[in-house]
Amino acid sequence: MMRFSLRTILVSTGLLALVLAIVVLQLQNMALRREVNILRIESGHLVPEDYSKVNFIQVPTADPYCWRWRVYAPPGTLFDAGIIDGEIPQEGVPSASTSGLVIPSEPNGVLITASV
Repeated sequence: MMRFSLRTILVSTGLLALVLAIVVLQLQNMALRREVNILRIESGHLVPEDYSKVNFIQVPTADPYCWRWRVYAPPGTLFDAGIIDGEIPQEGVPSASTSGLVIPSEPNGVLITASV
């Protein structure tokens, strides 16, 4: 028959309780992170899914004639925001000149809020 000292039993019980608490907290944390991401998207906070691509999200506004977007541009890209009056082609770049602004991105990307 094996014998264990009281100290060994207390230490092993304490370690088991600590590991169990960490696992339970990590599971709760994952569920809460998903909920926070859903709430951020609903409120207009941009959470990029792929940091190597341009990500857009429309931000809700109270004014029916105002449209807002948040844009994430990855590092090393140029973002040209402009206004075009007239028809926008299905493919390619519009032939009309834009009154846009070229914005270089920061080393870790840039988050732009545009209001029209």
